[in-house]
Amino acid sequence: MAGVGGLVLGLYNAGHGLREPVRLHQRELRKQLRDWIYDINKILRDADGRVLGYEAPAPPQCPEAITEAGEELGKFNSNLRSPGDDIVTAYQGVLRGVEIGWSSVGQTPGEGSHRRTELWTTKFGTQKYTTYPSHSDYLGTLRSAIRTGEDITAIINRIDNGSYLAYLRYRSSPKPWRSLSRRIRRRRKSPGPTSNP
Repeated sequence: MAGVGGLVLGLYNAGHGLREPVRLHQRELRKQLRDWIYDINKILRDADGRVLGYEAPAPPQCPEAITEAGEELGKFNSNLRSPGDDIVTAYQGVLRGVEIGWSSVGQTPGEGSHRRTELWTTKFGTQKYTTYPSHSDYLGTLRSAIRTGEDITAIINRIDNGSYLAYLRYRSSPKPWRSLSRRIRRRRKSPGPTSNP
């Protein structure tokens, strides 16, 4: 009886030991994402205060941290298991809206320029962003970005505090169709046998 118990405990410890490096790497990625979101939210809160006072966001050009958000979040998107890529993609969309309207908030299009609308669609819905937004539209975009960042931070905190249910709820789902679609594309590209009638 003691031998069977020892075997079961040994197998459990072996499995736990194999998964531990992955778990630590995921935790480190979540920490980096949380720190990055804190920095972005500082910039967004400052801009929110300025736009609320009908001033232009400072600096006049969108900060590099926001313009490079797609690249930075792409790093987390491909490596982070939970929160999943759908949540990170939605956050990318909101930050894209902030970037689009940063330097033109409250202005009217000048000679040779016009209002442009960009749509960002995720599983959570479609978001619409316009160049030359009004103050109230841009405030909504800024506050949506701040709120989304705070929500992702809260999810990360719950996961890191040991909530396995939060981990399961917000993780990326496996995407078997990606590998299948790659195989299909390879077959289409490879020249097959040709026959001349």
